[in-house]
Amino acid sequence: MRRSGLSHSQCETLEHFQAITMMLQDEEAIKSLENAKWDLSMALERVEIPKDEKEAELNTTQSPGPSNANRKGEKTEGVDTPKDEEAELKTAQSPGPSNADREENKTDESLTEEERQRKAEEERELIEWERRLRELKRAREERQERARLRDEAKKAREERERQERERLRKEQQEAYEQSLAREKQRKAEEEKEKLKMEKREEEEEEAAEERRIEEKERRKAELLASLPVEPSAEVDTVEVRIRVPGSAPKTRRFHASDKLKMLLLYVESEGFFLDEYRLWNSDRPKKNLADFDAEKTFEELNWPRRELIHVGEK
Repeated sequence: MRRSGLSHSQCETLEHFQAITMMLQDEEAIKSLENAKWDLSMALERVEIPKDEKEAELNTTQSPGPSNANRKGEKTEGVDTPKDEEAELKTAQSPGPSNADREENKTDESLTEEERQRKAEEERELIEWERRLRELKRAREERQERARLRDEAKKAREERERQERERLRKEQQEAYEQSLAREKQRKAEEEKEKLKMEKREEEEEEAAEERRIEEKERRKAELLASLPVEPSAEVDTVEVRIRVPGSAPKTRRFHASDKLKMLLLYVESEGFFLDEYRLWNSDRPKKNLADFDAEKTFEELNWPRRELIHVGEK
């Protein structure tokens, strides 16, 4: 339905304004609503009141009320004054409005009332739209406030979580560093203990080696003292050339009547004990002197007058 005084596009704007308002949810839609409201206000200002309505209002404003004389005439019934008689005469002589004029005036008055109702309805719609616009703005502000509070709460939560992660990281780092320090201290103590043990073992080995050396020297001295004097080459003797490891060959003469044990004692007196070394003769294949009877003499063993003995480690 087209509204009086508005163009076709303005009427379409008013008809769809309510539906558009319900669909508005963001800031750009609210701006569009404000612009539509402004267009509607300008349209209402441009609506002109019909000429008949203006004349009716002017007549209503300028028409005088009942005079004092009339009020007095109402009180004094049945008394006719000269002025009343003249007024009645003029009223009787002046022709009244015809029926057509009365119907036309009634139509104009009904149209004017319809225009007023339409204008009032449009104003009420405008007020309602303004109210809805305020509600939309308030709802938008509430949504923005809730969003701001959510963002602040989220940031606060993230900050707390970050601080908690940082605290846990620091605790883990401190625990890791303490563990490294304890491990380092443990390793240092183990290394110290190991060095101490190694040093003690070395000392013990050195002491044992010294005791072995002393024991060897003592045994060498005893064995050397137990050996008979080396005979000269003129008498019946056997000459033994002994090749020892790490030293020059040694030569020793024995009486042919001496036992093989004397040769073994001599070799031990030089520091090559039989529990560590073997003695081999020059036979092919060579023989181990440990297989011979050490209590027999060189004559009994048919020992050659010159023999080469090899000394080797076991």
